[in-house]
Amino acid sequence: MQPHSRGQFVSAPWKKPSRRIPKRRDREKAEKTPWRGDRGFPIANYCSRSSGKELPHPAKDKIPKIALRERRVKESEVREIALREENPLARSRSQRLDDSINLYNWSALSLAANGILLLIIAYLWQQQPRAADVALANLSGASMQLLARTPLAREEHNPNQRLNYQQWVELLARESDSIAERQVDNLAVLLGDSITLWFSQNFLPAHKTWLNQGISGEKTKGLLRRLHLLDRASPEMLFVMIGINDILAGIGDETILANYRLILQDLRVTHPQTRIIVQSILPHSGEKATWEGRDRLLEIPNARVRELNRQLQAIAHEENAFFLDLYPLFADDRGNLRIELSTDGLHLNAEGYKVWATALKIFDRIVEN
Repeated sequence: MQPHSRGQFVSAPWKKPSRRIPKRRDREKAEKTPWRGDRGFPIANYCSRSSGKELPHPAKDKIPKIALRERRVKESEVREIALREENPLARSRSQRLDDSINLYNWSALSLAANGILLLIIAYLWQQQPRAADVALANLSGASMQLLARTPLAREEHNPNQRLNYQQWVELLARESDSIAERQVDNLAVLLGDSITLWFSQNFLPAHKTWLNQGISGEKTKGLLRRLHLLDRASPEMLFVMIGINDILAGIGDETILANYRLILQDLRVTHPQTRIIVQSILPHSGEKATWEGRDRLLEIPNARVRELNRQLQAIAHEENAFFLDLYPLFADDRGNLRIELSTDGLHLNAEGYKVWATALKIFDRIVEN
């Protein structure tokens, strides 16, 4: 150091200036900064005062690369959490992803059941004994006497002997109350229209108690209104097939699907532990049909039935219900109801019910296992 004219000392021009000692406020700031160099200065603040650009810091290179990588990972996690907090839609997308995973697991079980069903249905069908006729539903007492006054579809109809809708509802109410009072085990319920109504007890799996709640000409709206008849019962399984009469009555697909969703939601609330199985709507035989309403039947393409079934499958999965696709078992190569399984191109004969019963037996085995 050389003396100055005023008695002060200055650095010699040929010597490097000494390193500046960090001030107290810089040291305090450095202590509060978790990522800092060994010189006591925060790395992020080590920049030129004039340009604001970051300058090389001798301590930055000394930080291990693993620590830097961990720091980047932590920063990305913080940004992702902040994004979700600021954007509620991001949270909903995450929730929907979790829901879709659960829905996928549920859907996979239903699809697997249908796939296995199609593979072994033919074999087990051949093992079934041939049934001569479709028997009456398994009813008893006064209910059996009322049902006896209603003829089968192939018999000549006498209007004075047919039950009206309200009588059918009263009949089914008594049957449901009787089942509820006895508190039977392994109860399975069939819900639907005339196709369900004439399902013979002789074809159904013998290890279950079956309660047939089908009404001829029933629509989705009517079924929805009488679900309370089952409130006292405790079924193990609920099978639903409904919709063809809605189509024949000119009711739109949106209304049918909306009613179907309400039916499933009502059943799920009332019977939370019950397995609910949605069965696909069956096709009709088209030009080969001989049903009395054949003209109305021909106005309905089976392509519409297939599309309805596709949407019913989606609704069933959304409402935590199984979907049993019976359509392929009854359709020919043109997608129409196989005439050898039908009495008139719309309703089923004994062979048709045998196919349906076999499908239920296989489905039950798959679900139970």
